[in-house]
Amino acid sequence: MKRLKKSLVLLLALSMCLSILAIGGITVAADNVVIDIYAFNDFHGTVDKSASGSNPGADRFVAIMQELMKDNPNSAVLAAGDN
Repeated sequence: MKRLKKSLVLLLALSMCLSILAIGGITVAADNVVIDIYAFNDFHGTVDKSASGSNPGADRFVAIMQELMKDNPNSAVLAAGDN
């Protein structure tokens, strides 16, 4: 029974590989693409410009993120926590 299971898994994997080749293969980009990922967690900032040094505030945070993302259009922002 174990041998039959392994054979079926191998047959399934082989058929998947062959189906990819049959529909034209996998296309690979000619150039490397750099993707910048910016992540922040639990941002508790003030909304106005009266922020302090320890609390940069949403206004300055957005300005910095926009500047960073302008340098690389292939950027993503991930937010976690209770933002």
